[in-house]
Amino acid sequence: MFGFLIPHTVSAYEGNIIKIEGNLSNVESLGEEIVSPSWTSTVHTSVISGPVKTKRFVRYLTSSWAKASSYTWSKNQTTTSTISGDLSASAKVISGKLGVSNSVSTSFAVAITIPANSSKFSKLGFYSDFNRRYVKVWHTMGWSDPFNVTYGYHYAPTKDTYLQVVYQ
Repeated sequence: MFGFLIPHTVSAYEGNIIKIEGNLSNVESLGEEIVSPSWTSTVHTSVISGPVKTKRFVRYLTSSWAKASSYTWSKNQTTTSTISGDLSASAKVISGKLGVSNSVSTSFAVAITIPANSSKFSKLGFYSDFNRRYVKVWHTMGWSDPFNVTYGYHYAPTKDTYLQVVYQ
């Protein structure tokens, strides 16, 4: 399954923001590179450019727009790597091949309250910093020539995550 970020456009104003440091997952080993049986392909990756740090919207933590004066949050959140473009491997596989973390978990040991403007409709949003890399992904079977060569962006989460009030 491929992971994708939700496209996000804020039409007017983004409000108060709180930065929280999360814990990166261990890099998952994909094992030794071996010659694959003829019916199985091996995934290869290379970085064309990057990494470039970029802050991205992950998801809304509240379901409805409301005229709230504040938001209180205490639940754990996890962000995983994502891809954009037509890459021929999953974000998790690419993370493993690049040797970068596939996910970051943020724990809120105490409840965090963020003020909001109660005269405007708002939601609480979850954001994360990602390291964006433009990558090439290709496959081989045994000693075959590369095939299914694709290019696109891979976004690996960093430990920096944010709670932010988003206004309609």
